[in-house]
Amino acid sequence: MSAIAEKHDENIFESTVTITVTAKINDKIAFLVEAKQAGIFEVRNIPPVQLDPLLGIGCPNIVYPYLRANIADAITRAGFPPVHLSEINFEGFYQQRQQSLAEQQQQNHASAVMPDSLVAMH
Repeated sequence: MSAIAEKHDENIFESTVTITVTAKINDKIAFLVEAKQAGIFEVRNIPPVQLDPLLGIGCPNIVYPYLRANIADAITRAGFPPVHLSEINFEGFYQQRQQSLAEQQQQNHASAVMPDSLVAMH
């Protein structure tokens, strides 16, 4: 599962949620469904510090129910038993992504500082 947001215009953003569902019988794949659902959002009068959480949490929360319904419908129409995807905590995913980005920045900063400190030691 992934959720991404793209800026299209000054106040226009596209939020896309992608999910892959794989059903197996024993070790053989019965079906594989990958679907994307997107929504176009006009965002105005949102403080910059609230824009990223809105795009990373709020917009996917609006788009995801449509994706769930479309996947369930496609699988049922193909003749397979219904698949009901569970709710997703986009806030948790957003926080994990923020933490991962912060750790990457710290690692990049540490690796950028290390060569200078090694040069200073010589």
